[in-house]
Amino acid sequence: MLDLDPQPDQFFDGISITPTLRGESQQRDEIYTYFPHSPRIPDWLPPAVSVVKGDWKLIRLFHNGDNGDHRWKLFNLRQDIGEQNDLASSQPERVKALDELIEKYLVDRGAVLPTANPNFDHTKYDVANEGKAEPHGKKRKKKRAKKSSPPVASWVANHDCDLTLKNNALVVTSTGGDPYLISRLENKGPAGKYKLLITISSNSSTEGEVFWEEKNSRPRFAENRKVDFEVTCDGKPHRYEIEFETKQALVSVRIDPSTEPGTISISELELQNENGETVKQWDFKTQKK
Repeated sequence: MLDLDPQPDQFFDGISITPTLRGESQQRDEIYTYFPHSPRIPDWLPPAVSVVKGDWKLIRLFHNGDNGDHRWKLFNLRQDIGEQNDLASSQPERVKALDELIEKYLVDRGAVLPTANPNFDHTKYDVANEGKAEPHGKKRKKKRAKKSSPPVASWVANHDCDLTLKNNALVVTSTGGDPYLISRLENKGPAGKYKLLITISSNSSTEGEVFWEEKNSRPRFAENRKVDFEVTCDGKPHRYEIEFETKQALVSVRIDPSTEPGTISISELELQNENGETVKQWDFKTQKK
């Protein structure tokens, strides 16, 4: 565009976007974005690389999974331009194929790769913060540590919600887009298959998730230890059965019952093992005054 000639042996790892700037159509195959560090960008994300191919976008988060392994997030941009619905756990073959493109891209270009930080504390890493925007260049204020809410029927409210007992049910009052509650098992359950039986009345959103924490897992709750389920939001009780399988001992269960403000009432909640035996049954009976 500036009528400059490349230097001898100069290598370009992209294509000219001059046609786009002139308002012309332009054909591109894969589009890669590489941030091997944590830059001051509005949408917070740890060191990562992504590829966009067709309608799909895969993000590889370097050394952000279990035992220092990578973690991946997969989005269908045609159906989910805001990248809210991570499909990585439900489409492992697509994740594998797109990650092979990422690996080839990095190898072909001799990219400098980040290494795992042995001092990184996964227990202090909150997946819920990923993608939350802040004004560019604005100095971040140090946030005071949020005081933990007292347990209600062995459940602790985290982020955008409050818990109360009412009419023999655990009532979750969601005040934002990311409410979740956690219950730690008194005795760890062995590795294996589990089923969470839950009865919910909701006037909030139709999207629900169940995470589980395994022994020595870092971070505590990750995308590869999650099951999605759809919630009927008509204010009437509906029973759901969420099945999952652990590779290590089961430590705690996390429920994300909504993605919007509203009221969610949980009247029955039981955890069973693969033999149908009760591992934990939560009691929501309200105390009479």
